[in-house]
Amino acid sequence: MMEKIQSSIPKKVYDGMIPIFTIVFLNMFILSSCSYFGCYDISFSNIMRMNLVCNACTDISYHFQNHQIKLYVFIGGYLLKRVNEFIDQQVKNIYPSKNWE
Repeated sequence: MMEKIQSSIPKKVYDGMIPIFTIVFLNMFILSSCSYFGCYDISFSNIMRMNLVCNACTDISYHFQNHQIKLYVFIGGYLLKRVNEFIDQQVKNIYPSKNWE
């Protein structure tokens, strides 16, 4: 089953999807576990930062957010590069005699 999925998706896209889905699923797991432990509730122990589990949840969520932002910036830069290459190729097809570089 996994080989059939890998054969229908290009290798670059498949390899790029692995870190995205890993971070998304880990983030969902962390958010649900933090919610289960009551870290998003307004309580005296949460306000005074006395709950060590909630402190760990906050710290882990912060680090995952940093990784997600880096990943989103990378994806945006990659897509922008690909669109730029596509537009350059179309311009070269329209005006083949001009040297744009």
